[in-house]
Amino acid sequence: MRRMTAREIVDWAREHCGRGEEVHAVLKSDMAAGILPSGRIDANSVQLEMAGLAMNLTALLCRSALGERWFWRRVKCLRGGILLTLAQISTHAGQFLARIHTRLILEAYARLSAIPPPS
Repeated sequence: MRRMTAREIVDWAREHCGRGEEVHAVLKSDMAAGILPSGRIDANSVQLEMAGLAMNLTALLCRSALGERWFWRRVKCLRGGILLTLAQISTHAGQFLARIHTRLILEAYARLSAIPPPS
């Protein structure tokens, strides 16, 4: 086992820790793990596992399709920043008009198609 100085321990802790409170807040508010469904442990554990899976899948999608700058974004920010910018919907003369931003869609598709399939 390697001996570390106090400074190395502090640097290591800053690199590897510190996001726990944020992850907990995202699980509770964005992934519906704040209010558990029942008093039964098995039902609550399934709810927490599904919330963790949803959070991990969202992070995977952000990192692989959208790039590093979107990785630590909250779900609300993703919804507003990505989903609502893919298309603009407006009305004119009683008709709905949708303007699709194909550049964003094509960039995300290119990133996803570059990922090799699991073996």
